[in-house]
Amino acid sequence: MNSGRGQGGGSGRGGGRNRTSMGLGPSGNCVCPVCGSNVPHERGIPCYEMSCPKCGANMSRTSSSVNTGSSARQSIPQIDEKSCVGCGNCVDACPFDAIEINNGKAKILSDKCRNCRKCIPVCPTEAISI
Repeated sequence: MNSGRGQGGGSGRGGGRNRTSMGLGPSGNCVCPVCGSNVPHERGIPCYEMSCPKCGANMSRTSSSVNTGSSARQSIPQIDEKSCVGCGNCVDACPFDAIEINNGKAKILSDKCRNCRKCIPVCPTEAISI
């Protein structure tokens, strides 16, 4: 007769990687690069899709060990003009229209960049870095 208990024999410990170190855990904050306001990161929602509760700008992700005071601002990606070929892949990849091509070279507009870093992996010459 069935006692109503499950038949599983697992210990509930899982066997996966440390998800917090992969950026999938609950740690960290979303910080506003404009006014410095920060809120706890919500798992499953990228910070750049959240609006700042104070000024409405798109938030950026920081780790919990980083000071997120008003003076803190994450460094935005930089473009090595010597390596840039002006292909425009980064322009197409940027969800914030923060990159433009001037004189055949990409330029990141720091006031629009939200440090999502989507431009970095699409650069064929690896001209974009942090």
